[in-house]
Amino acid sequence: MATDDPARKHIDNPFSGLASSPNVDEQMFFVVKDVRPEAFSWFWNNLSQRSLRRANRQSRDFEWIDAPAQPNELGYESRASFKQSIWLDGRRRSVTSRYRSPDSARGRVDPSNYLGDRPFSFLAMTVTIDDGAPIDVLLRYQPVGDTLTDTAFSLELTTAGDTKLAHAYGLWLRRLLEGTGSFLTNRFDRKFYDDVVLTRGSVEVTPIDFSSLTFRVIVNQQIKGITPDMLAWWWDHIDNLARYRLWQPIDHDRFEWEVAPRERDLQYDIGAVQIVREFIGNALITLRIEGVDPEVSPAPVPIEQPRPYFFNSLAEPQGFQQVQGVSLPVDIPLSPAPFPANKLIHQWRWNDAHDGVILDTVFTIFAGVLIPQPSFGEDLGRHALREFQTMPYFLPRLYRSEWLGLTP
Repeated sequence: MATDDPARKHIDNPFSGLASSPNVDEQMFFVVKDVRPEAFSWFWNNLSQRSLRRANRQSRDFEWIDAPAQPNELGYESRASFKQSIWLDGRRRSVTSRYRSPDSARGRVDPSNYLGDRPFSFLAMTVTIDDGAPIDVLLRYQPVGDTLTDTAFSLELTTAGDTKLAHAYGLWLRRLLEGTGSFLTNRFDRKFYDDVVLTRGSVEVTPIDFSSLTFRVIVNQQIKGITPDMLAWWWDHIDNLARYRLWQPIDHDRFEWEVAPRERDLQYDIGAVQIVREFIGNALITLRIEGVDPEVSPAPVPIEQPRPYFFNSLAEPQGFQQVQGVSLPVDIPLSPAPFPANKLIHQWRWNDAHDGVILDTVFTIFAGVLIPQPSFGEDLGRHALREFQTMPYFLPRLYRSEWLGLTP
């Protein structure tokens, strides 16, 4: 078995405990900088000739044979297939690839992949080159780096045919994935979050109420694939940056508990305090988010849902660190005293089909934020859609594993 030892030295840890097939002919380890795993989970179903050539100039033609039926979901779609021509081992080759059933990788990947609808950390496919012997390909991937913004890959290839040709293909695939670092995050952000996610809900920004110097941002959305209990469980179980980035892999930048929840259950903890930093539009903002008793501090709107709810007062300290992509020498306060504190409330219920939830969110925001960022209201509403529409791709498996104790 050939192994790329220099790269492996730095990234063995993310894959420790995962078995390899005893018949693997080639194994490579490498890191793709500045691309999160979620972008690759989208990429597998959205390959194009343009993106493949941009990532690796040895790519030539590309065509889907069986295109994914639902390309706007994260995680590869089993049985999708494509053909392409690539420059490989000194000549132009015809390559056909078919995505295998996720079950084919059981025992070699994180088992929690099987607690959700689609795989989140691997791609399994069969590749044939010039109609030769099939090559079984398994790509496993996980976030790495100090801020968890890079992706580590383990690539395994197994064949009964030409191992030299399999090695050449493995190098081509590695260079292809490394070549996505210059564009894939932006493409994923634009094509998935902007073009797809933002159509899954609505945002309304009210005029400024000059009697209180506040305005409201109202977000209504349907989130398919999660239950009311999952959403109720999440608030006390965010816990760390790794999970916070799962919630929004591009916008979320920092998370810590200033005051951790005392009772981790299906009801948010009054008095628990999060310190988060996230991008809202082009502004990087730090927030101090506190669970508040609505009997003590009134909610922005009446509480109507019988479900456990989540209500926050966005208390100081908080402020802008960047505006329009420019770092500021000092923070600009988001709601300085004696002006009103910012508040939000989330209320949710089953949708009519009982295959997801309807989430209604209302923010009450101090109007002073519009001075450094006039589009803050619209940006905040879009941010809420980008967060909550990511939940179906990670929350069900966390909830089923940690709260229900299920195993695949």
